[in-house]
Amino acid sequence: MATITTSAIILELVPNPSEKEIIIETGPILIGSTDESQITLSDYDIAPEGVISIKGYEMSSTYGIVTTNAPITSIIGGVLTISSTGVSTIAKQIYRVVGTSL
Repeated sequence: MATITTSAIILELVPNPSEKEIIIETGPILIGSTDESQITLSDYDIAPEGVISIKGYEMSSTYGIVTTNAPITSIIGGVLTISSTGVSTIAKQIYRVVGTSL
């Protein structure tokens, strides 16, 4: 299983041999707090140099409005780190990661 520093939920959406897509859902964060998730890409058969896109979304409250966000991302040693700082109280964050397979 992936190394995750939050209680994130990770779902694999496109289990095919050439393209992989996972969705990462994190719990709530408070104003000024930073949330960070670390995912070992090879656990999901994504090549570290093959990440195509990472899109972020957040929901301001339970059943609230969903907006886009711009997470800070890096890939070091095959581990994807996604971090985001709350400018308001956020009920959940969702990240969509698309990449090529190993």
